[in-house]
Amino acid sequence: MPSARFLILASLVAGGLLFPVRARGQAPFAEERLRAGREAYESGRVADAAEDFRIASFGLLEVPDRLSESLVRLALAQESLGTQADLDATLARFLDLEEKFSPYASAPIEAPTRAAFENLLRRRVKAERLESIPSIAPVARGQSPRPLPTATASPTAPPPSAPE
Repeated sequence: MPSARFLILASLVAGGLLFPVRARGQAPFAEERLRAGREAYESGRVADAAEDFRIASFGLLEVPDRLSESLVRLALAQESLGTQADLDATLARFLDLEEKFSPYASAPIEAPTRAAFENLLRRRVKAERLESIPSIAPVARGQSPRPLPTATASPTAPPPSAPE
């Protein structure tokens, strides 16, 4: 008969192996909700889009750039619906995510959506708050953020050229 220690150890190992599989298994569903939300939003079904983006946001907790995209789209849908309390909560989640991981600049968001969201941020969030988060501080000045340099970037690479 296996000892109690063996059973506990086996349970811990099995649990540790199963959690990553479960998290990866949730991403395809969340990605599908994100895609469905985009389609609904483009079709004018904003309430359906907001629900899809809300669900996607829970499934994308382990994927910061996709979570950022989902929160951006959710905030724009909530603004369209006039759900101010939900919008404020979504913006707070976005800002918390940006403080921790800075995923917004590298999130796969098309330029018109990015511009609309940055306008929303400037209207709804105090400039001091935006300035306090280095990765999105340019938004307070009317500029779109660029991805922050990473530790893997070449120290001898020239800085990106300024747009003309």
